[in-house]
Amino acid sequence: MMHGNHWKALCGDANQTAIRCIQKTCTAGKASRPVQFRSTSANTTPAPERAIALTHPHDTAVRTIALIASDSSRTPPRNFLYTAYPALYDGCVNTVQIQHIRECSDGLEALIGAATEQGADITFFDPHYHLNKSRYKTGTTQNVIFAALAYRLHPAEQDEILITEGPSQELHRQKILEENPGADISKITSVSFSLKNACGLMPTEIEDDYHYRGVPQHISQLQIDELTLLQIRLTILRDSESGFDILLYASEFALGGYRPQIGQDIEGVLWLQGRLA
Repeated sequence: MMHGNHWKALCGDANQTAIRCIQKTCTAGKASRPVQFRSTSANTTPAPERAIALTHPHDTAVRTIALIASDSSRTPPRNFLYTAYPALYDGCVNTVQIQHIRECSDGLEALIGAATEQGADITFFDPHYHLNKSRYKTGTTQNVIFAALAYRLHPAEQDEILITEGPSQELHRQKILEENPGADISKITSVSFSLKNACGLMPTEIEDDYHYRGVPQHISQLQIDELTLLQIRLTILRDSESGFDILLYASEFALGGYRPQIGQDIEGVLWLQGRLA
């Protein structure tokens, strides 16, 4: 899986910052247990068969994971950087039902499709899939820690939505007649709905990327090495009984000089991550 757009969301156009994050992880990262994975390489290419994940920093909300693969067909075995990506560790626990698993990167990474308790279908990237793939079974219910990295974050641009036809307009006309039987409902050509405090996710062309809207409940500023980030608690899905909360991380690049406020409607585009609790 390609992660260039994810690094840009975190580091902006400062490519050297992303390179330093990866270099630090490769030299000072904490190693996971080794994992085996299949290779789809051509026969003429030595096939990697074993990998470890290096993680750095060790105890922050946002970290770098570098997957180091080993080619045992050579003597001595050759280790090489397979991929590296930002990993979001602090998040909000939500219960979902696993619907499908689409593996990539020779089975080291995957996009997970799930159904939420609020009735929405979502797809997320699990930064720990290489370690926990055996725990993912289609049809099972799992508690997942959800977080997201913002590509863009700005004030919500629309305060209301205007409906000019359909059931909503007819229901509005019926309500007016109930309140005033003599009203001339022919003059009612539209009905408006306020979007104040609204939340939601809209899919993009990329499975685990979404347009989002919500209202910050809590905002903290984080300093992780040379990166300054905002951590925002946000409800992105809601029904009559419960909400689906995440922690949204926004870099200076994603903010573009904007500073969100608690209670102020925001929107943008995000990359959704989740890992098993």
